Amino acid sequence: SHDRLMLVEVMGRSAGWIALVSGIAGGADTILLPEKPFDLDEIASVLRRRHLTGHSFSIVVVAEGAMPAEGTMPAPEYPIDPRGDPRLGGIAYEIAPRIEALTGWETRVTVLGHVQRGGSPVAADRIVATRFGEAATELVAEAVLALDPTTGRSHIGPRWSLDLREASMPDYGDLDLDRYWAPSRTL
Repeated sequence: SHDRLMLVEVMGRSAGWIALVSGIAGGADTILLPEKPFDLDEIASVLRRRHLTGHSFSIVVVAEGAMPAEGTMPAPEYPIDPRGDPRLGGIAYEIAPRIEALTGWETRVTVLGHVQRGGSPVAADRIVATRFGEAATELVAEAVLALDPTTGRSHIGPRWSLDLREASMPDYGDLDLDRYWAPSRTL
């Protein structure tokens, strides 16, 4: 895994939430989403900077619907399925040789695709899910529904904790969402 880049392609079509959530949870260094076209020069710059700070590998999560920014590289041409939609998949294989040429580091691709769904549930999975559902139902039965004045959202909580005059939400003002958009950071 030293001096190597790993591209992990995940499903999701034109919505990048699976890539985003799995990338954050898995500690990805860069996440490529369909909602934000990427520039491989910018991605390579971020990865080079990471390696210059002592990291010997990087993980890039790629949504299957990720697309390059216009004019940065040719957009993949996908076959059309019977519904008339493009049959996405394989963008990581398009990116890998280009990113390897830009960084000089061996680049490998893993396409999780639908394997990430995990297969059919077994009896134990169903029992745990039923117990969670039962516990959630009991919690809802003990709760009241109110409107949180700080967000305007409905809030379910225990009767004893819902004093709307003291309702507050955590302050996320310092959360830098641009941190997860690697192309905005360049070397």
